[in-house]
Amino acid sequence: MSKLRRADYSSFLKGKTITRCEWTNDTTESFRCLSIYFSDDTLCTFRFYLGLDEEAEMQDYRDGNISNERSMTPLPIRLPIKPLEGK
Repeated sequence: MSKLRRADYSSFLKGKTITRCEWTNDTTESFRCLSIYFSDDTLCTFRFYLGLDEEAEMQDYRDGNISNERSMTPLPIRLPIKPLEGK
């Protein structure tokens, strides 16, 4: 689970074509879920826990079956550093 407040998942998702998205808002679970289905038969799922943390993973999605789950560890986003004025 990522404890980062800023995260970049673009290296995993760059170039993929989205076929559909689903939002699961089941109040019986401890999280909300955003699932993104891609044209190359992969699926990316973001789980948003009520404690405001996230978990992301990539899966293969063929014939309605999820397999080969892989965690995605985001790269931290670095804020640009401004040079000191007058030095």
